Amino acid sequence: RGTAQVHSRRRPGPGSVIHVTYRARSACEACLMSRLAIYVSSTGCGPCSRAREIGATLIGVYPHIEVEIIDLGAVTPDRVPEAVVAVPTYLLDGIVISMGNPHESTLREKLAAAVVAGG
Repeated sequence: RGTAQVHSRRRPGPGSVIHVTYRARSACEACLMSRLAIYVSSTGCGPCSRAREIGATLIGVYPHIEVEIIDLGAVTPDRVPEAVVAVPTYLLDGIVISMGNPHESTLREKLAAAVVAGG
């Protein structure tokens, strides 16, 4: 198996962007990676704090899924997909899987299904 590497050592907080990279042992494994992007805001968004917590609990749990928490205040508009019209928004491989915080078991089922599906 490969290894996970966290590029931010701080706890997720306002203005933070966390990148977790899974280093696959082979190029073939890298092709099977999925990406969960959680879009949040550090201003005026109570549920975004919970989204950051949920994202932090997912890091390393699904080794074929890269987890990224993106604060809209810390990125340029061109980095925000058109599908993100509210926060928090969860995108799995660019597809909205939840607008608002999902029930944690539902989110974990979707992520497990993505791993089983090979990406």
